[in-house]
Amino acid sequence: MLPTVFLALVVAAPALKEKARPAPSLVGSWVVETMVFAGQPRPVPNPETWIFYPDGSRTAGQGDTVARRGTFVVDPRANPVAVDLTADPGNFRHRCIYRIDGDTLTLNVGWNNDDRPAAFESAAGSRCTLYTFKRVRPDGGKP
Repeated sequence: MLPTVFLALVVAAPALKEKARPAPSLVGSWVVETMVFAGQPRPVPNPETWIFYPDGSRTAGQGDTVARRGTFVVDPRANPVAVDLTADPGNFRHRCIYRIDGDTLTLNVGWNNDDRPAAFESAAGSRCTLYTFKRVRPDGGKP
């Protein structure tokens, strides 16, 4: 019996695959540091804070003022990781890609109802906005 079980495990072992690591989570608070709009760097004089909540909702605004609300849905199987953002009243849908490196989020946002960006760039004439964010600690400070 024992040799049979061992043989079954050996035969099944090649079928075992290493599970893919989950995509780093967007959940948390992020403050805009830079943005490139259709190939043009834009100043960020009053940076917004974007907050992604565990229930799939999100807000963006400055200080205690919420300027926009919406939702987000992540597709961790996509490469790069894809996220769709909606904004109230619900007729805005932005197809995006993102990556997180430590406390830095790079988010490339396709314009409303446009194609999803394919790379982390916003070339002249492109229809996307490339953002970089820094994570905000729960106490309100940057890491």
